[in-house]
Amino acid sequence: MCNVFTSVFNSSHMYNMALKELPEASLWPDMEYLIDLHGPDYLFYGGRPATHKDYWTKFSLAMGISARISAADQHSKRLVSGRGFEVATRLLR
Repeated sequence: MCNVFTSVFNSSHMYNMALKELPEASLWPDMEYLIDLHGPDYLFYGGRPATHKDYWTKFSLAMGISARISAADQHSKRLVSGRGFEVATRLLR
């Protein structure tokens, strides 16, 4: 179901963040069923996120954003497209 309807990824990440950040948030039985059905390791890339950085990192991975963006050991903050690679390498020298 998650591979067909990507809104499940969005909703599950928003729901998880609300549960962690809002003390008055209540359980959503249908969403808990979907999370258990697919498994939190699959939906959240290694378990439910618990920190603000984890929320962003795991949501980005679910949406297809490169893991390189949130990597701690980046050599350069500059993102380079294939077309601008030669220009970027000249600027970094």
